[in-house]
Amino acid sequence: MGFSIDFGIIVLAALIHASLQLSVGCLLLLHRQGLMAKLLHKNSKDLAGSFVSGVGLLIMLAIMATGFVILNLSGHSLPAGFWCVLIGMLAGLALATWLLYYKKAGTTLWIPRTFSDFLAKRIKKTDSTTEAFGLGMVSVVGEAPFAFVLVLVAASAMVSLDSTWQLLAVGVYTLIAISPLVVTCLAIKKQGSVSGIQKWRMSNKTFLKLIGGCGFLVLAAVLIVFKLMPILGVI
Repeated sequence: MGFSIDFGIIVLAALIHASLQLSVGCLLLLHRQGLMAKLLHKNSKDLAGSFVSGVGLLIMLAIMATGFVILNLSGHSLPAGFWCVLIGMLAGLALATWLLYYKKAGTTLWIPRTFSDFLAKRIKKTDSTTEAFGLGMVSVVGEAPFAFVLVLVAASAMVSLDSTWQLLAVGVYTLIAISPLVVTCLAIKKQGSVSGIQKWRMSNKTFLKLIGGCGFLVLAAVLIVFKLMPILGVI
């Protein structure tokens, strides 16, 4: 039962992470810039692959590092106060997702203008796989206020698992989190343009925002029932 709960928490956190849109937006911009610059198809595909690899690597390293810190500071048993803080943060992120995640115009996100301009400039100048890889990592950092809490939740559940299952959990979380990027790459390869995907994002912006915010609340409720209440002796 404990294994199923912990692994379920990790999968749920990963699904919410997958709903974040900054990395997807950067990947679309990278593809669009490649088409505008008339880059070779193979080169454009290599840039996208390096970008996705950068995203995946940083997410994987973040989970492993966070789990290592938690394990060394608190061991396998975390106090009630820790879970209370996490639950409060998730509730706050649910409200932030509904109210602040998207700006009014199009699919423009909440990130500061200076950071948005920096990403746009670097993407326009990117013509090497190394820089595309770095931009993938930077896009994860840009979502840090949302992504880090999810990574923290996943790592907190992961430390309760055996070492073999911990490695599997890291891999599962990473694969789920980057799955929208992989699907986007495949869709662009099939369609040959980014316009259709961008139109879908715009028409479904409210749905994505609703699902993301509800996901944070559901995850908070799961932590209350299966992590906080047993510590408090309620169940």
